[in-house]
Amino acid sequence: MPIRIAIVEDNTADVLLIREALNAHQIAFELMHMTDGADAIATLCGKAPDQQGPDLILLDLNMPKIGGLEVLAAIRKDQQLRSVPVIVLTSSPAPDEQQAARRLGVVHYLQKPVDLYEFIDQVGGAIRDLVRNN
Repeated sequence: MPIRIAIVEDNTADVLLIREALNAHQIAFELMHMTDGADAIATLCGKAPDQQGPDLILLDLNMPKIGGLEVLAAIRKDQQLRSVPVIVLTSSPAPDEQQAARRLGVVHYLQKPVDLYEFIDQVGGAIRDLVRNN
């Protein structure tokens, strides 16, 4: 059964790399893609109890309209999403953002690797390990 992954990412190239990482690690998946924070909150939060949400959320912090930390806070307030694992995948090395994300319960905080193979290894490996442990 494929894992349902919501990707909140405004960079299309990074979404393609995430797909590549999932394929490289042989992870069966279905993707939902949101390109800004406002769309993410509108799409993910407040679903009816019978609507199926994601099994995992990949979240960039530097997002248009509403920032990733605000999206993460909204996810954690949502009854249905509260326990969904969130992996932050960001280019930001800011320690205060990392601490804030960890306080909001992210399972991984990954700084986007610049090297293609490192990106595929780190991102795909983090998702693979999460899927195996659940």
